[in-house]
This record gives sequence, C-alpha cells and structure tokens, in this order.
Amino acid sequence: MIDWRDLANYPDVDGDPEMHPPQRWRWEFIRRNPEYEADRSRWNAAVTQARAELGEDETPARPAFDPELSAWREHDAVMRPRRRAVAAMHLDKLRRKLADKWSVMTHWSFWPASTEPWGWLDLHDLETSPSVLAPRAVPDPLHDWDDVDIRRISSTDVLVRFSLTDVITPQVEYVEQILKELQKKLQAKPPILRRHQPEKLLAYLRVSDATNAGVQRREIAVALYPHLGNSYPDHRGDERVRKDLEAAKALINFGYRILRLRQEPGADF
Repeated sequence: MIDWRDLANYPDVDGDPEMHPPQRWRWEFIRRNPEYEADRSRWNAAVTQARAELGEDETPARPAFDPELSAWREHDAVMRPRRRAVAAMHLDKLRRKLADKWSVMTHWSFWPASTEPWGWLDLHDLETSPSVLAPRAVPDPLHDWDDVDIRRISSTDVLVRFSLTDVITPQVEYVEQILKELQKKLQAKPPILRRHQPEKLLAYLRVSDATNAGVQRREIAVALYPHLGNSYPDHRGDERVRKDLEAAKALINFGYRILRLRQEPGADF
C-alpha cells in the first residue's frame, strides 16, 4: 500500500519534466488498477507453463544401442520444434491480447511489478493508443473487407492501406464510409481529450491511495485542501476530494489512454 502522505512516493511535479513524462503518469494509474497485477500473474504463469512444456525431456534409462531409444530420439527431434512453435504461438496470442488491453507495444514480454514506481521504463511505447503494427492485423468479422484493405488491429483501431497508383480521393471517400459504418456498429465515440495539470494528477493519486487505505474523506480534505474549508452547508473540502476520487477512478479504469499533460509540446493552455 502506498503512503499517501509521503510525496516521495509520487512524481515530483516541481522536478525535471523529463523524469516525469506522460508515460510516467500513465504508469501510475495503470499500476493502481487491480486488473494489471492479475494480468501480470496470468502472463508469468503462461511463460512458466511454456518453459515447463519445452523443458528437456528425460532420456529413457536404456543402453545407447537400444533400438527403441533410437526411435524415441528420432521422434523427439521431430516433435520438439512443433511443440516449441505451438507454445510460442499461444504466448504470442496472449501477449497481443494483453498489449491491446493495456495500450503498449505487442513485442514486450516483461511485466514490471505494480509496486515498482519506475516500471514505466520497462513498458515500451506506453502511449495513448495501441501500436499500429501490421502483424497484428486480422480480418474483422463485422464487415466484408473484400473490396478494400481495412483491418481491425484492436477493439477500436483499424489499419488502412492506400494505393498510390490509384486516384486518392475515391479511396479516401470509400474508406471514410466504411469507417463510419464500423464506428456505428461498435457504438464507438471519439474520446474527450483533456489537458491535465501534473498538480491535479498528483492530487488524484493521493486521494485514491488515501481512500484505499481507509482514510475518511474529511481527513483527506484537511490534509490536502486546508484552504478550502469544510463547514456546513458547502463542505468544499469533502466535495473536492469526492471529485478527485472520481477523476482518479476514471483514469485508473483505462482512462489513462487519453491522458495528456499541460506541459506537453503543443499543449493548449
């Protein structure tokens, strides 16, 4: 459990921004999602199982000239690469599924512990949407894509290939029509992008950690917002804590995917 009163447990909002980039903040919310540690355990168990299945088989205790032993060795030499390929395929399928879920690159294989503050350094391309990689593309069952090369690569992302040898405008218009149809079927809505101030993100994290530690809302308000006051009938401090907790829950529950910082290049102030 993270001590919400100790600022050393959080990104330094007054420190070097390069040491606390958006990826660091996204990681802070990821690691507070209980599903993350569950998926990390799931991945580690799958790797352990695969290694066990691909371990060295014990050679039967028979003389080296035994005909049955020679046949076993020949069979094992043929089957071992097949078993390795099947195990690798299952691991790759799980890795891609989890990578889509947590919005990281598909080729990463190490899950940092949720207790590791600098775990974001081990998650490649911890960006706001899944990486667009052609090997992940699979035909989408919701639509007939025979006439155009549009493929789903995650629950809300597609990969489109245009031909530069054909007229561009008709291709763009056709693709736009297909994408709108798919968006309607999925009931997908464009996310509302907000620019967050690091100071507010810090407050969200501390309020969330304090709440998980069983601290009462009034005590949190006194510690974090003493200037607001907390008297009847407004209870401004309690209300601020309530709103911060709602914001924290939204970011923890995969809202970090669209997290932006005010200090990022090109930010709208």
